[in-house]
Amino acid sequence: MEWFGKPVVECPVLYIAAEGASGFRLRMKAWRQQHPEAEGAPFVMMARSVDLLAPKSDAIDTIREAIDEIRDATGQAVGMVVLDTLSRMMPGGVDSEPRDVKAFLENTERLRTEIGAHVMIIHHSGKETDRGMRGSSMLRDYADTVIEIRGGDTDGPLRAIISKQKDGEDGQEYRFTLLQSTVGKDEDGDDITSCVVNPLGASAGNESGKMPRLSDREEIARRCLADLLADDGVTSVTGVTAPNVTRTVTVDAWRNAVRDKLAMDSDEAFRKAWERLKTKLLRLAVIGIHESRAWLL
Repeated sequence: MEWFGKPVVECPVLYIAAEGASGFRLRMKAWRQQHPEAEGAPFVMMARSVDLLAPKSDAIDTIREAIDEIRDATGQAVGMVVLDTLSRMMPGGVDSEPRDVKAFLENTERLRTEIGAHVMIIHHSGKETDRGMRGSSMLRDYADTVIEIRGGDTDGPLRAIISKQKDGEDGQEYRFTLLQSTVGKDEDGDDITSCVVNPLGASAGNESGKMPRLSDREEIARRCLADLLADDGVTSVTGVTAPNVTRTVTVDAWRNAVRDKLAMDSDEAFRKAWERLKTKLLRLAVIGIHESRAWLL
């Protein structure tokens, strides 16, 4: 797996969803539908809040027990713990009160040290979003990395901006859209929907309007999709909400066309090449994919 075209270290993740757990379950289902290659990935959600405000909180023991269970089940150490959200993890506390924030940060540092994993804290911005996260400045000072999610202009893409990176470069941004995905039916037979992140590219992206430089294989994959769209493309289907999408084809049809063109020696070699090609073209904002449909941007 990659993230916006960047390699990642695969590891179990514990996501503590203290608010919106039902909606998060739907997002998990939508993401797994979009990424069948990640079936069985060790991502575990704990639907409860934990008190990380009290001095020497026993919540850390609760989290450690969950981590031990994940390690026993997967044979791997948990590499990331996500706390969603900060306010739900400090009941009775105020994020603008330095004393409360200091107690919370001491507990999260204890958690990070004892479990040896990265701790990600989900927090809200203030009313003036340009001023970043709300509350005490201690929160930003403590963090090694701060990523801000900002809305796009009018119907433009959303942006994940690295506003702080300790010992690294600030300012890089990653553009994405949210694609609607149908994950089931309710008791009345109506669609149950959620959304999936659709990466568009890093930093300024392809804002010049010029086609990004592609490798030979990437260009073959792009041309295969363009040919299919011209010959077999159908009008946009329900759930594809990206702007300016008028014709789509199935991802399977596109993959088969690319396989025929590349004529690789083994199925395994093609599978790996296909995943790299698809991910790279998504990152460069050359194509879009939603569930089983693909299109050119």
